[in-house]
Amino acid sequence: MLHKISAVAVLFLTSSLAIAQTFRGGISGTVSDQSGAVIADATVKLLGTDTGLTRVVQTAAAGEFAFQDLPLGKYSITVSQAGFQTVDVHDINV
Repeated sequence: MLHKISAVAVLFLTSSLAIAQTFRGGISGTVSDQSGAVIADATVKLLGTDTGLTRVVQTAAAGEFAFQDLPLGKYSITVSQAGFQTVDVHDINV
């Protein structure tokens, strides 16, 4: 039986000074199952739908992942782990 996982992606844009602007950002989040238990070692794949940029990370022991220093644009994330249903999150704006 496959269990559902949820990817909670938190988008953040950073700037070094209030008057300065940056053209980079990041996506981070926590992967958990339906009961809220975190999922370690899940594979999180990032695809820049505007740029074709791809990155892959594994979640940490606390289910956390982060993609930093991303060019601004639209992204999709795919989260997978053996025994769980794969989850796709689309249209993430950075």
